[in-house]
Amino acid sequence: MRAILKRLIGVDRRSIGKSKEVVAEVLANPKLFGIVFEGMLNDDPVLRMRCVGVVEKITVEHPEYLRPFKEKLIQLQELTRTGSPAMQTRGKKLLIKLITRNSGLERSSP
Repeated sequence: MRAILKRLIGVDRRSIGKSKEVVAEVLANPKLFGIVFEGMLNDDPVLRMRCVGVVEKITVEHPEYLRPFKEKLIQLQELTRTGSPAMQTRGKKLLIKLITRNSGLERSSP
């Protein structure tokens, strides 16, 4: 597991852990965004929640960071249906933000 994700591991879902530090690090080095994004799909529910929080905070300033991850967003959408209640809520908020911010991720027609 990558070092940046290790900093987000924890046991308490109510805690943000070192999320603020990770946000600052990704803003300073945007290449790390993909690693944190992938963390949203990890099996560890606490890590997933913290990664969602980090991605939410980063995309407030940089919604364009999500463009390369369109296919992965479909997997995230599945987690909003099957994940923990907290993951469902935060995942839905993130997806709604993506749609309303018009970040180039409009759903393609079937």
